[in-house]
Amino acid sequence: MNSLFFDSEVTFDEYGTPVYDRPNNAEQLRETFASFLSNGIVPTRKNNMAAELGFMVSQKSGMQVTVHSGMCWINGACGWSKTDMELTLDSGGDYDRRDLIVLRLDLRRDARNIDVFVRKGSVGTDPVAPVLQRDTAVHELCLAEIFIPAHSSVIMNANISDTRMNTDLCGFVAGILTKIDTEPLYRQIQSDLLSFRETEQADFLEWYDGIKNILDESTANNLLALIKERIEKSALGVPGGVATLDANGKLAQMPTVNDIGIGNIFLAVYPVGSIYITTSAANPGILFGGVWRAFAPGRVLVGINPSDSDFSTSGKMGGSKTHTLTVDETPKHVHTQSLHWSAQEGNSSVVSPALETNDPREYSTYPTTGETGGGQPHNNLQPYITCYMWRRTA
Repeated sequence: MNSLFFDSEVTFDEYGTPVYDRPNNAEQLRETFASFLSNGIVPTRKNNMAAELGFMVSQKSGMQVTVHSGMCWINGACGWSKTDMELTLDSGGDYDRRDLIVLRLDLRRDARNIDVFVRKGSVGTDPVAPVLQRDTAVHELCLAEIFIPAHSSVIMNANISDTRMNTDLCGFVAGILTKIDTEPLYRQIQSDLLSFRETEQADFLEWYDGIKNILDESTANNLLALIKERIEKSALGVPGGVATLDANGKLAQMPTVNDIGIGNIFLAVYPVGSIYITTSAANPGILFGGVWRAFAPGRVLVGINPSDSDFSTSGKMGGSKTHTLTVDETPKHVHTQSLHWSAQEGNSSVVSPALETNDPREYSTYPTTGETGGGQPHNNLQPYITCYMWRRTA
């Protein structure tokens, strides 16, 4: 059986080197801390202010991001930075890419530390982020996933997905508490919940009557399935159900918005594959749940047209911000030329272009017009206004 934190008796070998009979090493300390500290980020305080969640990733300029200060525990090892750090990502190539910003515990001889790194993803039409490395030597926590559109040279906050709250990817280290009396808090929550149900039920009925006539069939079925699920739970005596069916199969009592959950309603209206448009930079997954990716950065949406091969299937991309005209694209036009030629033979004076003279000489000419124009690409943009677009993927 192993034990820690006992004083050693020191003796000396024949060469005078001290020998300790209760030695402890770093691995034993890490195993000890890992037994009661989970992996993740530690909420920290500054100047008696509220606790802050460190290691937030935000855009800086160009392809640079800032990783803010913070503290973390990974497998019993502790790492922290009191200053912000800057990382530079590679510019976009011919295809899209998804990179990760990670905290990495590295026990290999040349490292033996915790630091922040960029994990560059593979490119593709539907790129997937790299898999976190987690083995006996290296363990990574993901702070953020960054979408890098093709040919991009600037990172936008809208393309940075914060993954710190995802316990599978990162998570937070909670404090060690012996006992908290949650009964008063529980009673307050129950009281507030009851009040919310009483006041919101009428609003839900009014909202449902108004929206059921404008939802498409797929969305309406999704929402109806949620309501039926809550009803079935109620009939089975499962907590969370508040409505039952009467003898005719109709609702005896409609569930409230709180019973169904605003997030569930939102996800029912926006199933996987839906596009959500907003002027807010917040990822919908943080507000309502689900997994959302920034969609079509710098592009407009066009409806499907099965009879046009350019627009026949979903996900096709085309067009450009600027365009340089080719010769075939230039409108038909003419250039007027004015030629003057004169010849003299004896006392006769001849002026061209008639050239009807007694002049025995023959003349040929190949005139060209002067060059004009700059040959620069022209602006190809329609009038526009920018917004955030998100596509639900799970």
